[in-house]
Amino acid sequence: FGTIMAAFPRLAGICRLIDETAAIDTTVRFLTAQMAGAVGLQPLEQKDFETRKVHVSYQKDVRVLHVYLGEEAKLSESSLRSSTCRAVQLLHDVKSSAVEFVIPRLTSIDPSRAAFVVQQAAVLKNYAFNRYITANPKTLFEGLRIVSDGKAAGSSEQQTVLNATIFARDLANERADVANPDFMEEISRMIATDTGLYIHVLGKEDLEREGMNLFTAVGQGARYPPRLIALEHKGGPADQPFTMFVGKGITYDTGGLNIKPTGSMENMHLDMGGSAATLGAMMAIAKLKVPRNIVGLLAVAENAIGKDAYKPYAIIKSHKGLTVRVNNTDAEGRLVLADALSYGQKRWAPSHVVDIATLTGACIVALGENAAGLFSNNAAIEERIKAASKTVFERVWSLPILPEHTEDIKTTPHSDLQSTGAVGKGGSCTAAAFLEAFVEPTRQWAHLDIAGPGMYSKDTDHFNAGGTGFGVQLLTALARDAQ
Repeated sequence: FGTIMAAFPRLAGICRLIDETAAIDTTVRFLTAQMAGAVGLQPLEQKDFETRKVHVSYQKDVRVLHVYLGEEAKLSESSLRSSTCRAVQLLHDVKSSAVEFVIPRLTSIDPSRAAFVVQQAAVLKNYAFNRYITANPKTLFEGLRIVSDGKAAGSSEQQTVLNATIFARDLANERADVANPDFMEEISRMIATDTGLYIHVLGKEDLEREGMNLFTAVGQGARYPPRLIALEHKGGPADQPFTMFVGKGITYDTGGLNIKPTGSMENMHLDMGGSAATLGAMMAIAKLKVPRNIVGLLAVAENAIGKDAYKPYAIIKSHKGLTVRVNNTDAEGRLVLADALSYGQKRWAPSHVVDIATLTGACIVALGENAAGLFSNNAAIEERIKAASKTVFERVWSLPILPEHTEDIKTTPHSDLQSTGAVGKGGSCTAAAFLEAFVEPTRQWAHLDIAGPGMYSKDTDHFNAGGTGFGVQLLTALARDAQ
């Protein structure tokens, strides 16, 4: 990752694939109930795994972890993923540095798919945001080999996407005193230099000149001015329409003058998870040389409190020309996204548009932390996102924008729109309806509300507590499958 390592030292030791000639210190060997009793130097039987799911033996200088998968007929991708994560926890405990995962032939899961699941779970579970730990940080392995059905099965392309996900995690988990709008621009420029992406940045004066008044209002009370960062990947023919990704990048959200209370503000350095995912995806897309034209927009601002902060019930003219009454300054993400969407469509005329944002607590109430809310104006792009989501296990769930939701944001006597709907009634749906007002009907558009899966409250399998990098794999898969 070149010069980016200076800002993120963790990336210097990021997990990499190793070949069969490289030395390892630990092998993880998966066993089903039918295979128990035929493993290495230590004969084990099914009854040995009734109380312990993992047994250890040694072959010369290599530690072997025998991980029990249970009855093969009951085996699923989910249970294989969980077993991999359990093994990675043990690898951390014994401070392994180079590891091999050996997957037997399974009748229930295709060998290539089993390898995909294990590689994904192993790499993403092998994570800790520990750059500020000064004594005894968690030991993470740096070398990884995957063997499935007796063959080398690690994918370098998948590893590129997973490493980009790790990058997005580190970017989101970095505190706002460091990861401010200036830093986001600096890192974006580093990535552009490292990968060949074309970068274009609209600063505060540029935003004002373009009439992006919703965007500038959100950042006008902050120490660091807002900016729109655009990264272009021109991998397709010159006449191929762009696919556009737009990420919410609120580097810290105090709530503005509608200030968040204690208990709700502390983790708001994570409110730029959409931009982190977009930046990570653009990095992976460039490194993989995806043969499509893709542009990623990062709508970056800090929602701060100060004498210049925008006020509740302000009426602001958007880039599109619609006027918006700001009902709540803590519903700021939709404002920066609205202007970014409008500007991006005018500038790049994309055929497909996907925005991704840690947007509403209402979506967490509806779906928990396990899935993103998916809203769309087009069945084709919605189904493509669902298919990509299933492949990479970044789950989404379709939610509606009903006519009543659209009408709710128009119910105001003094402006064209209001920024929020009725309090406590379908908040994620009215937020999506607000964004849809800034999307041209001819565009295939989807909105991903990642307020839940973008920032987990606790470790769950290969999703870590804090910023998860959710969306990197999904957006990259969508770009590679662009139609």
